[in-house]
Amino acid sequence: MKDASSLQAGQLVYSRAGRDKGKPYLVLARAGETEVWIVDGAARRVEAPKKKNVKHLQPSHIVCGAMQNEMRSGKLPQNGGIRLFLKPYEKPCACNSACPCGA
Repeated sequence: MKDASSLQAGQLVYSRAGRDKGKPYLVLARAGETEVWIVDGAARRVEAPKKKNVKHLQPSHIVCGAMQNEMRSGKLPQNGGIRLFLKPYEKPCACNSACPCGA
């Protein structure tokens, strides 16, 4: 995948590079030919999305219909709804039970 036209708003993607590698996000909007705005509802809220190159994202076939409907009606998606949608797609920590991450 080299251009943003293959991604749509509300689509689930995983970061393939950077310190957020493996983290799930939802595409908020396209930001040019090779970049998109992504959100997770927590660290990257709708008010301050992250701009990421599509070559650093792994797309999935899963799309958040509720987010698409909100955006079609002219509203910004709710951060809480984004967090709830992404929760089942978070990958578990590879650490042991003594890890400070809380896993």
